[in-house]
Amino acid sequence: MEYKAKGSFEVLADDNYKGYRFLIVSYGTHPCAYVVLPKTSKFYGKPYDDEIFDDLNFHVHGGLSYSGWSLHGQLEKEAYAIGWDYVHPGDYYEHSLTLSHGKKWSTEEVYEEVKEVIDEIIKEEADND
Repeated sequence: MEYKAKGSFEVLADDNYKGYRFLIVSYGTHPCAYVVLPKTSKFYGKPYDDEIFDDLNFHVHGGLSYSGWSLHGQLEKEAYAIGWDYVHPGDYYEHSLTLSHGKKWSTEEVYEEVKEVIDEIIKEEADND
């Protein structure tokens, strides 16, 4: 992850973990992570702030902050993703008007959180079978 004051959109990782597609992107100023949910998921189509997500035992950095179908044209027509960002108190944020200090997240660190989220989604889906 290379932090830049100028906003941009760059896909840092577009991969699969245990059958779940995920994306890690850079907006220049900070990274974000997204997990694509299958249509069969009980979480599919639910807004990120829906109480259904309260039961999940994952603690993504700062909590979920995205749910949707578009993701800058990176998703197929009916693909639905949930996501979170890394621009919270204590995080580094590159901006031309401010001096920022804090943690700079690497793609590898974000990937580890993505795996935890996917593992928890799989566990929750299996528990409800």
